[in-house]
Amino acid sequence: MPRHLDLELLRTLVAIADCGGFTRAAERLHRTQSAVSLQMQRLEETVGAPLFRAAGRQRLLTEQGEILVGHARRLLAIHDEALGALSGAQLQGQIRFGSAQAFTEHSLPTVLARFARLHPNVRLEMRVEGNQKLIDAVHAGQLDLALVIQRPGTGGESLGRLPLLWLAGTEARLDAPPLPLALFDAPCPFRELALDALERERRPWRIAYTSPSLPGLLAAVRAGLGVTAQTPLSLGAGLRVATGELPPLPEVEIALHRHPRAPAETAEPLAELVRGVVKELA
Repeated sequence: MPRHLDLELLRTLVAIADCGGFTRAAERLHRTQSAVSLQMQRLEETVGAPLFRAAGRQRLLTEQGEILVGHARRLLAIHDEALGALSGAQLQGQIRFGSAQAFTEHSLPTVLARFARLHPNVRLEMRVEGNQKLIDAVHAGQLDLALVIQRPGTGGESLGRLPLLWLAGTEARLDAPPLPLALFDAPCPFRELALDALERERRPWRIAYTSPSLPGLLAAVRAGLGVTAQTPLSLGAGLRVATGELPPLPEVEIALHRHPRAPAETAEPLAELVRGVVKELA
């Protein structure tokens, strides 16, 4: 008898992977936890393999589960784009979206291209700025959604975590005190975490370069003016990871902030695209 993958079961599986567990996935999907569990039992029966394993009180994805999540994301994306091609033109209105600079070379182009293709009649207003400025703009009602990188647990919907790395120019030497730093203007979580780490180990430092611009900051690091703290998203030509030479840095969190009065008819389609694309990074 041929087997068929139920897209709603796959959507629940992706929600569990994105939310980190059955409870939060049930909340997002507006279902009970028992209903989510039953759906996953049905999916395991369909594929003929265990998708979850017990780890204390948690249930984590098995290797087969991880493989299926990757395929599920692609199937759901194709499904949603097919529906969007037929109905997206009917969706109208506007959405004000902000993004941290770190995503401009990675997730942001994909998100914007898909949203424009699916919803051509929605007017998208875009702002790229520092993380804290974007969060403040959402709180002030100036943005509907903002994709940021922040200290873990400081609000918004968590989409995953990334390591924070020390980045230096390929020819930079870090053994002569005080350590020259290239940092974003304050306030900035990367700046705060970097300085906290150096202070804990009493490592002498000086701020040699500041900028509100990520390309400008990385250009200064490539030139050897200083080292900086950034995620792997910023690693590129002319840069090297110097984490082993400097005090360890904590992880940071990718989060989606949403104004409570954001228009659901346009905000939720964009938020769903952001979740799917960003989860590939974290």
